[in-house]
Amino acid sequence: MNVTQRELDVFIDEVERLGYSVRYAGINGFGNGEATIDRNGAGDPMEWEYDIKDIVYDMELRDYDITSYTQETIVITLF
Repeated sequence: MNVTQRELDVFIDEVERLGYSVRYAGINGFGNGEATIDRNGAGDPMEWEYDIKDIVYDMELRDYDITSYTQETIVITLF
């Protein structure tokens, strides 16, 4: 199943509500949502990925893959 634009928009809103910034977000040719998220000084640099995972679980998205993770940036694919 594809991620809808509405689901991606809600995900972005939730990420930004926590103080993180979304540098890029879009739906790729396979229908998966993709986002590049910067920590932007918010959250604990060692644990902020859990905030992002909680959003995915709370939204009941089908699956996700964190393709890149540093203390400052996360690249995530939503399925």
